[in-house]
Amino acid sequence: MQYVLALVIVLIFLYVVCYVLFNTRFTSISKNVSILESTEEKQLRVGNVSQLHSDLPNRTYNPSCLLLSNGIVLYSHKISSFSKCNRSRAEWYYQNKPDELASRVLLSWNAREVLLDLEEPPRVKNGTVKYVPGYEDMRLIEWKENIYGVVNARSCDMLGRARMYLIFICSIDTLDSLETVHKCRAVQLIGPTNSSKDEKNWAPFVYQDRLLLNYSIVPHVVYEVENLIGDTIKCTLLSISDTKRDSIKLPDGNTPSIEDLRCGTQCIPFKGSYLGVGHFRSYEEYYSILYSFSSAPPFKLRSIGTPFKLGKHNKIEYISGIRYKEGDEKVYLTYGVDDCYGMEVGVSVEAVLKMLGTGK
Repeated sequence: MQYVLALVIVLIFLYVVCYVLFNTRFTSISKNVSILESTEEKQLRVGNVSQLHSDLPNRTYNPSCLLLSNGIVLYSHKISSFSKCNRSRAEWYYQNKPDELASRVLLSWNAREVLLDLEEPPRVKNGTVKYVPGYEDMRLIEWKENIYGVVNARSCDMLGRARMYLIFICSIDTLDSLETVHKCRAVQLIGPTNSSKDEKNWAPFVYQDRLLLNYSIVPHVVYEVENLIGDTIKCTLLSISDTKRDSIKLPDGNTPSIEDLRCGTQCIPFKGSYLGVGHFRSYEEYYSILYSFSSAPPFKLRSIGTPFKLGKHNKIEYISGIRYKEGDEKVYLTYGVDDCYGMEVGVSVEAVLKMLGTGK
């Protein structure tokens, strides 16, 4: 009888331990997802990409979105370079001919789709190592009535540092007249310093007709796009603020350095501030986070929200686009899931303010 009682006590103890551990790890996710449960969510479906280019797979992910000044909602989509969804380890769709995928981005709006043919990314090591998967994670931005994309490129062996590029797509007036395949020019963005932080998620925003770039969130480092010099654009350091912030505990229990908070989307005007989405990477999990900063230099941070996931079971969830129209009830986010497909979700303004800690 004593053995049975001891076994029961042990089982109860184990149950309590498992319950506490489970809730410690997942309660925050569930809580934040519950804030978003009433959102409007849809998968971003594109047409048959292979009709635009016969060698391309019909799968896109990590979409960016942009609300143009004329009311058109524009999307860019990264074309998959994997033979299957990246739920564990990436498998290249086209290992022997990476150039077939390296410089292709899909642009869509209304019922139209255009294949952007970007200049091939530069090579390193005397041309022996190409940048694969070429340009990735485009962030769309409107500047002086033109449409641009900010993208990065990395070497396939990850030895090279991230290179950032500004892509001129077209003017707003000529968008509807683009050919099915549209050639674009890529110009490298050169930062003002050789920082030891290898940041590949520069987040563009426009301030008084000036194109600015968040280089990092903490410290909040802002660059300004300056003069075009040949095939490069020189960026100058505009401001540095918020050099220290408290660490943030993630839903999985990990507490990374606040400096590991990366930019993600472009930044947009929202309720008298700028609003953007950044992310933490914890092991193989991605957690998103809303942040806001003041609408004038030195662009001091106003709020860093609580980490969240839009899907409870998404391993790689990367929010890459944001749009909002003044007076609307929702902020729309576009994101990629598992390097496999793209989604769009509408989050109520009330929920956004609550997650930022600036509203009820």
